Amino acid sequence: MHFVRTGLLDLEHSTTFGLLFDKRHSSDYGDFAYCDAALVDVLRPRAEAFINAVEQLVRSERTA
Repeated sequence: MHFVRTGLLDLEHSTTFGLLFDKRHSSDYGDFAYCDAALVDVLRPRAEAFINAVEQLVRSERTA
């Protein structure tokens, strides 16, 4: 991800994006999608942190 290589986003956010993309892809195109409460408890805060980081990045680009 360009934003990770340039230091605009942490590597953790790139990992989170990859995990969420894989889950979305498997639920759209796979026969079955499995997601239990424990996985949601792990992924939701990471997804929210990713969204917040991207929002901050967009805000900082608007003011630049």
